[in-house]
Amino acid sequence: MTKKIIEGGDLFFKDDVQIVTSELEKKLNLPTPPLFQRDELQIIYKGHAYVVARSLKDSIPDSQIKIYTKNYGLEEIKSGEGKVQSIKDLEESYFKENEEVIRKAQAATIGNCIVGIGTVARDPDEPADDSDSCNELKGLLTTQIGSQLVEKINQHYASKVKNDLPKYKGGSGVINTAKDGSEYNKHYDGTVGLLVLDRKLYFLETMQEYVKKFEKSFEPKFFESIYNMCKTAKPEEVAEQINKNTDKIHPKALPIVRNKIWHSNRSFKLYLDGTYFVPECKGTVDELEKNYALIIERKVKLDGVKKYL
Repeated sequence: MTKKIIEGGDLFFKDDVQIVTSELEKKLNLPTPPLFQRDELQIIYKGHAYVVARSLKDSIPDSQIKIYTKNYGLEEIKSGEGKVQSIKDLEESYFKENEEVIRKAQAATIGNCIVGIGTVARDPDEPADDSDSCNELKGLLTTQIGSQLVEKINQHYASKVKNDLPKYKGGSGVINTAKDGSEYNKHYDGTVGLLVLDRKLYFLETMQEYVKKFEKSFEPKFFESIYNMCKTAKPEEVAEQINKNTDKIHPKALPIVRNKIWHSNRSFKLYLDGTYFVPECKGTVDELEKNYALIIERKVKLDGVKKYL
């Protein structure tokens, strides 16, 4: 009898190869992905990961972050040896450090989702033998089976993985967008800036982008003046100009616009990539972290298919 590939639930003959889709869709018990876990302020901007600089001499040029009354510089995340770490580097370290856990997860997933290798069909509820069944699979899986597994994995995660982060304009272009091939940057390509602090997630808008949202609350000529000013002026200078013209902005919008930009010497201030940013709190980082975990999980499964083809 010629082997054929069937779906779970179809009539299953001894020499058929059965793909158990539910096994492909199971959540893997993987360690937490490498981003968003640091117990410190973290900025992801144009695909680079920044933290508060350990010293001013380590700061990247023209960067400043003010938290309450203290000013700091920013630097890209570094290894213990002081080498700058791209997001790709962080991911590769993660995969290397968790190599054995990932290998076992891949072996179990591929071993459990394929039933009927050779002449004996294995119970899909029975755990895969990490040394025997997957070695057998490695020699017997066909290109056809592999392509079907890849398609099913991609279909499953297409409905689960989100790509709903905003794509802001960002700064003047001093910092180039990272094209490092990391899973994070491949998925979130075009997303400009995020800030994570105390497990809270903030979207980073330039002052111009922030003010633009309230355009209808300004008198037209005054809005144009403030909007142009936001491109190069400091936040406190913009707030001062607004305070001098409170009659030219709707009273309900006035405190929202002004105080978010600058309200006192305890105001937050971020200067990066040739511009000032306004952070907009969007809740906790939990959902973004879960989404990133799904992106990593998808890669682990796809790599597992390649490994055992």
